[in-house]
Amino acid sequence: PGISTAVTGSRLFSTGIWSAVPAGSLDAIKALTESFNKDPAANKITLGEGVYRNNEGKPELLKSVQEAERRMLSAGLDHEYAPVPGLASFNKAAAKFALGADNKALKEGRVATVQSLSGTGALRLAAAFLAKFGPKGAGAPVYMPAPTWANHPNIFHAAGLTSKYYRYFNAGSNSLDLNGMIEDLKAAPTQSIILLHACAH
Repeated sequence: PGISTAVTGSRLFSTGIWSAVPAGSLDAIKALTESFNKDPAANKITLGEGVYRNNEGKPELLKSVQEAERRMLSAGLDHEYAPVPGLASFNKAAAKFALGADNKALKEGRVATVQSLSGTGALRLAAAFLAKFGPKGAGAPVYMPAPTWANHPNIFHAAGLTSKYYRYFNAGSNSLDLNGMIEDLKAAPTQSIILLHACAH
């Protein structure tokens, strides 16, 4: 279910101590972007990566992002190291944003939130934690949507977990396969690890 494209050339380095390291696979969306950049066509547009661009194809910084940056700078925040779980105020706001302030699990104190560096970093932290402390430990199945990003199965595999998939995308209707998704998740064993994509599709 994870789509990937092989990188041209089988090694990252031809000589030296890293010469045995194979080149990784290129994510399908990244491969599409590379093909787009090499295309000499004058009238082209890429819808592959989730970025905003202007009519000249240059990155467009949204006014909302500029305003957020301005507020952060004007707040005069220090540059101290954050606590190990991250900034408590950020974690609390992120959980409310993701789940809703009236979420039952949130109100009952059943939600744990940790600040991380990027989505990939978050998955790696979660994978390592669940492989060591999860109810099923190493080898536990992780159910992820089909399709998912090409690096997701590798992240969980590196932590010692097993990749499983649930139906997510209906290619025929170009929409969410809600019935298939619900059916597969209901069939997953108790205490299974479920990876949900909140957006980006």
